[in-house]
Amino acid sequence: MYIEQLNETHAPMLAEVMHTVEQEADFMMMAPGERNVTPIKIAEQLKRMEKQASSAVFAAAGNDQFAGYGFVFGSSTERTKHRAYLVMGVRKNSQGQGIGSRLLEHMISWCGENGVMRIELTTVCRNKEAVRLYEKFGFQVEGKKQASLIINDKPEDEYMMARVEDEERSECE
Repeated sequence: MYIEQLNETHAPMLAEVMHTVEQEADFMMMAPGERNVTPIKIAEQLKRMEKQASSAVFAAAGNDQFAGYGFVFGSSTERTKHRAYLVMGVRKNSQGQGIGSRLLEHMISWCGENGVMRIELTTVCRNKEAVRLYEKFGFQVEGKKQASLIINDKPEDEYMMARVEDEERSECE
């Protein structure tokens, strides 16, 4: 298994893994079948992201398929270009094999190489495995979004988490 940065030629495999993860996962933002993931739409998104120096898409690849994926959504405005938002997913049959850790490590490294010092993400509070993973990589809970998602007709809270590389900054008093 290796981590690969994606481009538009990877759209069919990325669309397939995204569809699969959303079908299997309990805590993704989109419900199964809600996102209309097609290779054409994914190819267009990948083309747009390739033009943005602060954004990238990665996949854990092997055995002629992707086991997981990770998006880094950066910003281009002067005051926010130092931060990025992460989204990731791993196939259920590939979980527990270190793939999420390798994807996250790769995305964090990419962020550092590309001037991103603040990395943000959200996760459902009940998703303890994800919370532990993110904390292992230095993410801290900054707050909680109450009832931000409805999953299986039940309101779910999300943690807002971030990892900040440069500690030299002005802080709130």
